[in-house]
Amino acid sequence: MMKRCLILMMILGAVLTLSGCGKSYEEDARKTVNQYFAAVKDADLDKAKTYCSPNVDNEFDFDDYKAGFQKQFEALNLSEKTKKQTEEFIDYCIRSSIESYEVGEAEKSEDWDDAYTVPVSIKFRDISDIDIETGQAAANQKLQQYVKDNEDELEKVYTQQGEDAFEKKIMGDTMGIVLGEMKKLIDGQKPEERTAEATVIRKDDRWVISKMTAD
Repeated sequence: MMKRCLILMMILGAVLTLSGCGKSYEEDARKTVNQYFAAVKDADLDKAKTYCSPNVDNEFDFDDYKAGFQKQFEALNLSEKTKKQTEEFIDYCIRSSIESYEVGEAEKSEDWDDAYTVPVSIKFRDISDIDIETGQAAANQKLQQYVKDNEDELEKVYTQQGEDAFEKKIMGDTMGIVLGEMKKLIDGQKPEERTAEATVIRKDDRWVISKMTAD
């Protein structure tokens, strides 16, 4: 009788342990997705990458978006101070793209072992159409006024310091105007309700996002 009770207790203990692991795995998968979006919301894309597998298939490719903006700004003749302005603006764009998000409950994947799917409801701004030219067009009147107000000084800089200094001064003086107009366009865009689904897998004793799809 004692032996039978001991065996029964061992079986029950094993069942409870397995059940507990499953629940913990669900929470870990959900936490990974939440941490990923929290990092993106903070415009910390390097940190966001730590919650993804190296070859993640992600429809929200914020890295490409950031690289596209950086390429536009790199083509301009900017001082170090103005470059910092553009970097802060890019971070603003990343933060603004996700107004809010809500991570749902994780469910065991039917297709993969040690994998869960996690739904996410997102209020998302697609601001990929906003670029430097859009900002310059929006700021056109202010830029014309700047040239009118500073014509003599600009001519002096060009004559005495050369074309490079001339371009950097214009960019330094007007970039804030352009970026300000671009921010207005971003803020005025109404976020759309989107639904995403993250596939989270266990890799090297960690949970990472291997795929992110969106409607």
